[in-house]
Amino acid sequence: MTDYEMTVTKSETLSEPPPTPVVVTRGRKILGIVGWVVFGLACLIFFTLMKLPTERVKAYVDGAISSALADHDMSFSSGEADLSILFGVSYEMKDITIIPPAPARKIHIDRVKISPSILSYLFSLFNTYSGHIVLENEGGSLGGKFSLNKTSDLSLSFEAKKLNIGKLGLITMLQQMQGTAIVSGKGEVEMNSSVASSLSGNVNLQVSGFNLDSQTLAGFNLPKIEISEAVLDASADRGKVSIKNLRLGKPTEASRDSNQIDDIQGTITGAIGFSGPAWQNGLLDLKAQFSLSEKILKSFVLLDALLNAGKRPGGGYGFAINGTLSAPIPSPMPAGGP
Repeated sequence: MTDYEMTVTKSETLSEPPPTPVVVTRGRKILGIVGWVVFGLACLIFFTLMKLPTERVKAYVDGAISSALADHDMSFSSGEADLSILFGVSYEMKDITIIPPAPARKIHIDRVKISPSILSYLFSLFNTYSGHIVLENEGGSLGGKFSLNKTSDLSLSFEAKKLNIGKLGLITMLQQMQGTAIVSGKGEVEMNSSVASSLSGNVNLQVSGFNLDSQTLAGFNLPKIEISEAVLDASADRGKVSIKNLRLGKPTEASRDSNQIDDIQGTITGAIGFSGPAWQNGLLDLKAQFSLSEKILKSFVLLDALLNAGKRPGGGYGFAINGTLSAPIPSPMPAGGP
């Protein structure tokens, strides 16, 4: 090759543009790192759960629940358990028994299934617990979604279908009374459990077969009280609870048509306002109109005299209720009022 040809070839080689470098943006790098971290954590959780026998998980869960209930003098036991990771992590318990202090009755639950959301827990930097829960008992069910963070912010949605809350012991827990009530309906609630004025949401419930057993309460002998149905329709917005309809018993006309008179018939409307953190300081602005059966009036001979100030011209009683939740103040409604 001549000197001229070598010179031409060298100049052509030097004039060729250098290869274009591959540019990786900072955002892609971060997403790639996050993706691998999440994948690694998911694999860690998956293979950890694969190695955990159900019996060991059951022993841990039963022990934790028993320890928590022991502080309230209650005992706990469960039958079969199942840990599943096929379509997300879920833990199921069957044949659950809770024995509260006397005189409350033993509580039995057929099945409870909890499905925690692992991804929401990871992405919230371990600050939020969320998931789904399903409870089934004697043909009734309660299903819902929940979310709770470490600052006590709670979000809850639920739907009940023919759930007997008396069999679950909820009536006893609320008022230390024995009875049954079959609840259906749905609701959504958002709140900070330490700040009453944060309450928002709505609840719409229908209750059938609401019966309180004959029992002794606070030294009084209560007769058996039967209420065929009840309805609750309420909403809340930033601490103001509006009770659109709270009705006990069938309307008078329906009771006459069915030849069934409820021991308590009545309605409550109005609002409860929470302006601070304390629930007991909620301000009441309610109106209650109700009637009582002869069975109740005969069991409490002084009851009619105590309620006499609120007697309505057409029968029954009517009271306005003010004050606070911890100290309600009833006053007779005007005779010409609604």
